Amino acid sequence: MQSITDEDVLVVFGRHQAKQYPEFSEEQVIPYLSLYLLGSRIPKRVFRTGLGLSRQAMRVREALEDLAWDHGTEIHHVREIDHARIEAEYMTGEPCFICGDPVDHYGVEHSVATGDGRLRADVEVTVDAA
Repeated sequence: MQSITDEDVLVVFGRHQAKQYPEFSEEQVIPYLSLYLLGSRIPKRVFRTGLGLSRQAMRVREALEDLAWDHGTEIHHVREIDHARIEAEYMTGEPCFICGDPVDHYGVEHSVATGDGRLRADVEVTVDAA
C-alpha cells in the first residue's frame, strides 16, 4: 500500500477512532455524519472504519461509492492499513515468511508483491526433527 498523503481522507464513525491512525491529520479526519465537510474537495483515497448498519451509514456508503464512480476516488477499509502495519512489522529486514524471498517486499502484502495469491495459511509448516 502506498503511504498516506495529504490528499487522503479518513471517514470514522467516531472521532476517537482517529487516534488509532496517526498518519492522518485532524483536517483529514471526517466523522461519517459530517461527510458534508468534504465540500468540493475530491480526495484521492478514502479510508473508512466500520460505519454501522443504520440508514444514515448506508447513505454515507452510497455517497462514498458516488465519489468512486464519478471521480475515481479509491475507497478502502482501515483494516488495509492495519494489515500493512502487520506485514511491515513482521517482514522488516527478514526474508518473506511465505515465499522465502530474500527481499521482504517492504511492507507490501505478499500476494500483491508477488502476484501468486498465497496467504500465510497456505504456508506448509515443517518441523526439523533434530
